[in-house]
Amino acid sequence: MNKDTHTFEYSENLAEILSTENVSIVLSAYHDAKLIFVSADGNQILQSPVGCAKPMGIGVHENKLAVANLDKLTVYAHSERLANLVKGDSPLDTIYFPRTTFYTGPVDVHDISFGKKDIWAVNTKFSCLVTFDINHSYTPRWKPHFISELRPEDRCHLNGLAMQNGEPAYVTALSQTDDKEGWRADIVKTGVILDVQNNRTVLSGLAMPHSPRLINNKLYFLQSAIGELSCYNPEDGTSETLYNFDAFVRGMAASQNYIYVAYSKIRETSKTFAKLPVARLRNNSGVFVYDIREKKIVSELIYKTGISEIYDIQTLPNTRRCSLITEENPVHRNAVSMPGIAFVHKIDKKINITHDES
Repeated sequence: MNKDTHTFEYSENLAEILSTENVSIVLSAYHDAKLIFVSADGNQILQSPVGCAKPMGIGVHENKLAVANLDKLTVYAHSERLANLVKGDSPLDTIYFPRTTFYTGPVDVHDISFGKKDIWAVNTKFSCLVTFDINHSYTPRWKPHFISELRPEDRCHLNGLAMQNGEPAYVTALSQTDDKEGWRADIVKTGVILDVQNNRTVLSGLAMPHSPRLINNKLYFLQSAIGELSCYNPEDGTSETLYNFDAFVRGMAASQNYIYVAYSKIRETSKTFAKLPVARLRNNSGVFVYDIREKKIVSELIYKTGISEIYDIQTLPNTRRCSLITEENPVHRNAVSMPGIAFVHKIDKKINITHDES
């Protein structure tokens, strides 16, 4: 282990699952200022941690990866030609390079997703959904029916976003309050899921809902405060609890047969989370692998040190080993790509990316 990395353990079948599903996963650990790419290499798990100031929502679409962090949203893209030039002896098959940045300001962006034409994001500070362009910090596109005006007051803690056919479909919020940080009053019983297209509440009384994801025509979501994976059926309006993880769960992604659920170690100094029912159930953070067919946990990744709170997790399809080049990396500053052509100048072709294995 590199001294700057994170010690971790994992189930024997985790590498086989990632290989069979042909995916890697990426995590945002905002408190630890890291993006972590997790991949399979034979029967081992490798990780590539990348420094990133307060990373939150992650969006994935085709060869693109978007990350919301601190006061901006950056879009990265994988170029096979460019990756082949710079990876040297590295086993990576996918390397994301920065392509554009939207400077959002301190609006506390949470979930993000690629839509038909735009990148959509949850602007938590202003309690609305937004898109981005080169003229403004953001453009408001939708707000919940109970929010009277857009003010930087985090009125309901809007956080999660589920897309359908390239358009926002559902969002999660911790309450339906319309005053500054009103959601903090009773976070275990006031959570809601909203239908964006009809701007109505479809579920209420939830325990800190996060990470809504449409999977097989049903809306899966997490109730973080009580550690549950739940499911809402839009056809008949019913909901059910699928599994209790006995952990603070937040961040969810899927591949063909599995759902990957991130869980966090709660900081004792957290004024929001420290008193939750699940706050003392786990001393580590990590990822559960839930089998959709068998409806149970079948594998797990556990961070023993170095990572505490995870916000988001996404799967990277058709990717075996991957990482990301930051704007500060000299590789980025010397790499040029255009349709059909790529080259690197004034730099060694070898790329310094650390892989950790346990």
